[in-house]
This record gives sequence, C-alpha cells and structure tokens, in this order.
Amino acid sequence: MTGELVVLLHSGGLSGAEWDAVAKKLGGYRTLAPDLLICTATRPATLAEEAARVLDLIEETTRGAGAVHVVGHSYGGAVALALAPRLGKRVRSLTLIEPTIPSVLRAAREHEALAELAALQDRCREDVDRGDVLAAAERFVMYWGGADVWRLIPKEFRAGVAQQMDRIGASWSMLVDAPLGIDDVRRLEVPTLVVRGDASPAPALRACALVEGNLARGTSAVIAGAGHMSPITHPARVAEAIALHMNAEEQEPWSASS
Repeated sequence: MTGELVVLLHSGGLSGAEWDAVAKKLGGYRTLAPDLLICTATRPATLAEEAARVLDLIEETTRGAGAVHVVGHSYGGAVALALAPRLGKRVRSLTLIEPTIPSVLRAAREHEALAELAALQDRCREDVDRGDVLAAAERFVMYWGGADVWRLIPKEFRAGVAQQMDRIGASWSMLVDAPLGIDDVRRLEVPTLVVRGDASPAPALRACALVEGNLARGTSAVIAGAGHMSPITHPARVAEAIALHMNAEEQEPWSASS
C-alpha cells in the first residue's frame, strides 16, 4: 500500500493546511490536501462542484490510476460523501471525522441540533454585518474547538479564517438543502470509519451517530479528550486512526487514550 494517495478534505473555515501535522505522520502514503472552494471561490460552491474539482485534482495527481483513500473533516466530510460515488471502486477506504452535515441532520429531523447550528450561524452573521469578521471567526472556531484551538491557530492564519466567514454564512442554506442525506450514507459500499472526539458539540456527536448507524461497512474511533477540531489538537491520534483503517478492510471499534 506504500505510495497510495490519501486525499484530505478540510473543515469549513480552515484550509488544506489544517492537515499539515496529520499528513506528516502518514508515512508511506502520498497526500493531497487541497484548499476547497468554500475558502477560495467568490461565491458559494455546491457539494457537487466541490467534488468535481477534487476529482480533477485526483486525476491530475494519479493520472487516472491507483487506489485512493478519502478523509473528510466536518464540511470536508460532506465533500467526501459527494466525492466517493464519483471515484467508484477506486476508493479503498473512507474516513469521516465528525461529518456534521446539515442536510443529513434535516433528513433525520434532528431539529434541536439544526437549531443550535443555525443560531451559531446567526451570531456569526451579526458579527460580519457589523464589520467584525475576526470576531465572527473567533466565535465560530471557539464553538467548534474551544479557546485552545483558537490559540493554536497562528495569528497570520486567523485573518484567512476571518475572510471565509461571509462565504461560510452564505453556504449555510445551501448545505441545509443539499441533496445529500441518509440514503447516500446507506448506499456507501466502501469501508468507512467515523471518527469523533468525546468532548465535541452535541450536533457533531449526533451527526456521527446518524452516520455510524446507517453505514453498511462502518466502524468508529473515539479520540479521548478531543473536540471537533481533533486534526489540529490531536493530529497523532487522528493519523493513527486513519492509518489503522486504511490498512484493514474491517476494523473493530477503536478508541484512542488521552
């Protein structure tokens, strides 16, 4: 399996640089961690557009051959679910790290979880509307990862997160109404790992439970002491979980100690 490609899809608000520490620990694999359209495009991109662009990058990297492992975190998990059918049998494994997908929550009538996320979007929008995008970024990051994550993000990168806040807000309605639901999860044939922290926000944990409960070939990993931003706060343990999954078609439930 040495040299196989691992595609790492970042969460909303961040960029491909989110995966730097994880990628360094995935020895023996090639990694591709692109900046998704949500952080580069001038307008909100659909999940289909995101998936199509990532597929193009994969084809350029692999020249259309070879197995691919796909890893998606949060928003990147939604992109991963949209990408997997396009790759077909080339997908050797799929890892979803807290795939908090609004359309999946809506399809499952998880109204409380959706309301909590919508309230966060509303508060961030208020910050943006009054011209304080840095406050919106801090609010957004601290909700998902706590004060520790905000401190871990270098000051020069915080401005980049802040610049995305308007696009993230504009994407919210599109993500709620996206044609991606429980049936798409049930149709997955690839071995899929769902990773969660045990200190994550309730909507993220509920989304994980929904996805786990509807996978045909699923397993799970719990990162003890981690929140939603585990690729940043616990990169070694996240990399370990991904590597274990990529190296075995079937995994028993896995738990990382703190």
